[in-house]
Amino acid sequence: MSWLDSWSRCQSLGAQPFVPRTLRDFEVIKSVRLALGEQTALWLPASDLSQEGILKWWDGKDASGSQGLVWVGNQELHDNKEAHDCLMYGYPHGGVHMHVCSEHWYPMICYKN
Repeated sequence: MSWLDSWSRCQSLGAQPFVPRTLRDFEVIKSVRLALGEQTALWLPASDLSQEGILKWWDGKDASGSQGLVWVGNQELHDNKEAHDCLMYGYPHGGVHMHVCSEHWYPMICYKN
């Protein structure tokens, strides 16, 4: 699924994309990814689509400096290029990095209140 398809899928299920706001939240995402295999990538519900270089969660809250986001090379917004606007975790780099939103990877984790 693409990033947008993934986000829409959560909504179609009556759910919300899971935002890792704490270290424990990020551990949940990490364990899901590891359970799916090392060559797995998951979309995280953040992007800089609304303003280049400003990372926001799907709900509009600031995502920069978020706990638990282990950026590839310890560089926030790693691999942020003109077409790399969506946040991805996992393969091929192993950490969090910006990626092309239209690529097809595993979906986001969704949850219901």
